[in-house]
Amino acid sequence: MPLDLTAIARQARRDVPTAAAEAADLFAQVSSAVGALRNLDTERLRERRATRHDVPWLTAEPTEPPSLRKAAPVPLTEYAVVATDGSHVDQDHHDALPHWLINLGLITLRYGDQPSAQLATRSELGIGRDALYYRHDGRRHRIQGQVLNVRRQVAEAAALAELCEASPGAAGLIDGTLVLSSISRSTQPEPTAFLTEYLAALDRVESSGGIIAAYISQPSGSDVVASLRIGCCDRSSCDPICRLGDRATRPCGLFPDVLDRHLFAAMLEAGERSAIWRSGWPTSQRYYGRHAVHFFYFDTGVEVCRVEIPAWVALDPTRVDRLHAVLCAQCDRGDDGYPRALIEAHHLAVVTAGDRRALDTVIDNALTAGGIATLASAKQRAKRLRAV
Repeated sequence: MPLDLTAIARQARRDVPTAAAEAADLFAQVSSAVGALRNLDTERLRERRATRHDVPWLTAEPTEPPSLRKAAPVPLTEYAVVATDGSHVDQDHHDALPHWLINLGLITLRYGDQPSAQLATRSELGIGRDALYYRHDGRRHRIQGQVLNVRRQVAEAAALAELCEASPGAAGLIDGTLVLSSISRSTQPEPTAFLTEYLAALDRVESSGGIIAAYISQPSGSDVVASLRIGCCDRSSCDPICRLGDRATRPCGLFPDVLDRHLFAAMLEAGERSAIWRSGWPTSQRYYGRHAVHFFYFDTGVEVCRVEIPAWVALDPTRVDRLHAVLCAQCDRGDDGYPRALIEAHHLAVVTAGDRRALDTVIDNALTAGGIATLASAKQRAKRLRAV
């Protein structure tokens, strides 16, 4: 059945005044958060992060003055940027032949006296037991859902390492977080074989002399704000009320709805970046070593994005400044402030509805040529037909 747009429109008109009031309240919360950041006692924050093990939020620690606003660097006259992005088609038990697909977009862009562009697509089809399962602890686990997503992330990082090795000194961009998504701990505990392969790819980028950065548009993180909340609180421990953000009884409840992007949108000007912060993500702290995740916020002129980098980039001012300059240049060349290299990588990687139909046809033809029945499930066949 189609959407009941009349009912939806009625609900939207009813709720818009409430949303407007909440937006005004959020503005006041942001003002409080800006003041808290400017007055943040970093030593006190470090002590509280070390001694408070009951904090209900993920926090971070600044490696530079917390309220730093780093201006846009001098524009680069010559540079190379590489990027990868990926998408996948998950296993579907309704298909005639179980399979998965990973599709990667690979981009190399050179600017300067000899500009060039290299665009490529890399597609991997998984068919058969060896591709559809992996073994761990005497059991077979199906590669689907979150596990397939992790496999795709590893493939993106490995492809980026190849591009960096082919263009030494290039700035490498990936879409999303630098933290490898975790698979179910009941499937395989950390560090997983996927994480080992992923960190090996980051090793290769570092050895190439390049830079790797993960770019998050419209970020929903609140690590910095969470740090402000525990930094301004005098309580010895957190309790359930702290989690609710009660303004009346808890100092940490002054800005419960503020995200990091709200905070830095109120502080940064176009082209500026924030201070660098060390992530408190447990997997990063325990297993990433030199690749421990750090991040900063960057104002593209259109939005505030989050940029995640490994420790070996964060601790090298020359690399950080070069990355900052590349981001300024790429966002200027992109659409609506999004880096041009990532835009092109996304266009190559995305699997459209037409691509999926073509994939089904290719597999059906291969099955027919092999003398294998191509009958999908009754539900799958019924979804392709509409009749009453």
